[in-house]
Amino acid sequence: MPLLLLTFIEIALLRKGPEDIPRSTLFLVVAAAFWLFVTLLNWMFIDDFTGFDIGVSIASVLLSLIAYGLFIAARGKQPRLVQSFTAILGATTCVSLVLLLLIIAFPLDTAPSAVTLALILLWFWTVQVEGHIISRTTDINLMSGVAIAAFVFVVQILFTDFMNVLQQTPSA
Repeated sequence: MPLLLLTFIEIALLRKGPEDIPRSTLFLVVAAAFWLFVTLLNWMFIDDFTGFDIGVSIASVLLSLIAYGLFIAARGKQPRLVQSFTAILGATTCVSLVLLLLIIAFPLDTAPSAVTLALILLWFWTVQVEGHIISRTTDINLMSGVAIAAFVFVVQILFTDFMNVLQQTPSA
């Protein structure tokens, strides 16, 4: 498993791609558990955490994987789905670990602008990482992969905002 974590880090640094991960459902489950664990840790350090937030996070990631899966299938690369999903979950979780360290080092109440800037930069990096993975999975150029990842990212933001509005709407 340490080798898998190192591969995730290398993918997050754009040095390797999803093809460097063995096609294994077990590795996909490990990557999903890693993502969930780090996501929960991140949410623990955010003051207004609710169970609803983690549900929205899970739904948002599933939405992104469905979107990527549809694109991968449309390009005829279905055999690469497991590796691609494993790479996306694992590499973006490594980026989330950096965010977690920043939140621990600079709590939101003491340095909100620094953490917010870091969050924005890390989100942009995550788009780059996912674009890199999609481009290598589907054999398209990097800029096209980044454009697809940016589109998926915008869809995730819209979905999250929509879910938050639904939560805040008083029931009749």
